[in-house]
Amino acid sequence: MKKLFLGTALFTMFALVTTSCNNDDDITTTQTVELKTLPEEGRSFVTTYFSGIEIARIEKHSPAKIDGTMYEVDFVNRDEIDFDQNGTWLKVEAEGNRSIPTGFILPSIVSYINTNYPTLKINQIEKTYEGFEVELTNDLDLIFNASGEFIRIQP
Repeated sequence: MKKLFLGTALFTMFALVTTSCNNDDDITTTQTVELKTLPEEGRSFVTTYFSGIEIARIEKHSPAKIDGTMYEVDFVNRDEIDFDQNGTWLKVEAEGNRSIPTGFILPSIVSYINTNYPTLKINQIEKTYEGFEVELTNDLDLIFNASGEFIRIQP
């Protein structure tokens, strides 16, 4: 009788452990949404800095990607903006070696690049844990701290 009880208890524990460890909680979904579903900060960013550029697709990730991206806005010209759940930009990039608008970038970053790389433009900017990573139109990556002070060239 003890063996039967012990066997049933072990089988029940095994069943509970394997059931509770399934991947149902890790399901992520991506759906196409309209501009009006972006948080106000994101909508304002798009209409201010990318007005006149046709939107190809806006995707909403649920839950957010590992880097915090909840919304991805892709334009017909292949520019892309990633936003977090509040509509705050995380990454802005242009296709190829084209430049992105700079009105939203810290003035100290723009000034540093204009002074030290006058023939180049900003192709991409991404918020990082230490501040910002900026890629220029010649593929040179520059690292700035959160205050916009130059730190180093990314190897």
